[in-house]
Amino acid sequence: MSALAEQPYDAPSRETDGPTVAIGWVDAAIDELADQVVSYQSAQFHHLAAHADVVAWGHDYHVHARALAAAPGPNAMVTFDECNLFVNPTIRDVAWGPATSFVWLAHDSWHRPLSLVELLRQQPNPLLVLRHLSAIALFDRLAPELPKVLQRPGVEPTIFHPRGPKQYDVLLSGSETPDYPHRIRFNAIVRANAERCGWKLLDLSAIGLLNNWPPRANQLGYAPALAAAKVSPTATVHGGRVGATLVTQYLDHSSARADSDLPFYALDSPELLVEHVGTGGVTPRYLESFASKTLLIGDLPEYDAQEWYRDKMVVIEDSMSDEEIVELVDYWIRADDEREALCEHAYAETLRTETSAIRAAELSRIIARHLAR
Repeated sequence: MSALAEQPYDAPSRETDGPTVAIGWVDAAIDELADQVVSYQSAQFHHLAAHADVVAWGHDYHVHARALAAAPGPNAMVTFDECNLFVNPTIRDVAWGPATSFVWLAHDSWHRPLSLVELLRQQPNPLLVLRHLSAIALFDRLAPELPKVLQRPGVEPTIFHPRGPKQYDVLLSGSETPDYPHRIRFNAIVRANAERCGWKLLDLSAIGLLNNWPPRANQLGYAPALAAAKVSPTATVHGGRVGATLVTQYLDHSSARADSDLPFYALDSPELLVEHVGTGGVTPRYLESFASKTLLIGDLPEYDAQEWYRDKMVVIEDSMSDEEIVELVDYWIRADDEREALCEHAYAETLRTETSAIRAAELSRIIARHLAR
């Protein structure tokens, strides 16, 4: 039985008179979300209808986008990076009018930041909705004039929720690509020590996007497995290493400076500034664990140390040895009362502040405030 059958989705009633919002390529009905590999953003878009006049379309977006862009147009065009902007030339190339705010929602760091900035600067009223503190820092560096806001991803509780007694001690899941160095390390430590420590292990990890997409389970299969585990180690994207390098080149076109032999003024070769920047950070997987009452054990990197997460999980510090991590995992598997108390706290706070419906209401308010500027 699917999660949606266990907890039927009730369409929310319209609560506020929000803006008219156009959303490109919402390709799943609410009762199909659990069949996707990632659902949180589509769930938020569906809930947005409770707070705004939403115009959404599927794969016939070519017709809809151009019609919508005609005057007066929507108050906001909302585009999600993984399935809109760079793979959908219609949304990218349509001339949205000056009354339309172009709202770009990030997933993580898969986007092309320089191309994105170039595209957004062509829009009359752009807004970036970003998931990580590192993304705020990066776009403040690249485009300080573009308005931007931090919004955690949210979780859909009709898919991720507690499901009765725990069947496993540890669940391993997620993609093990080089973009997740900490996850690769944590999972390897658990695998190497599970038998010795007597842990009952369920391993749903996969190579991932670069080599073996999709992972072994969609959310219909993955959510019950997550809820069936006592603890689940995972890690942030790019955690433990520098994510990118930013190179700035200064080209001065003064022939006098190029010919000068004075050391301070001379510029016969371009100046280069090389900066290492952190990218990525906390993934939606963290909130999914909280909503499932499964104890999350993972990292909070310096460049995305969002404090909201810290008191709801067990944090693995970069300095910890393999044996210290084994002892940490083993302790929380066996400390039933303490683990369940922490999971109850994380669960309650997630339902109070982090669901897809709450994120949709917040997005509507973000767009309304931006339009009022």
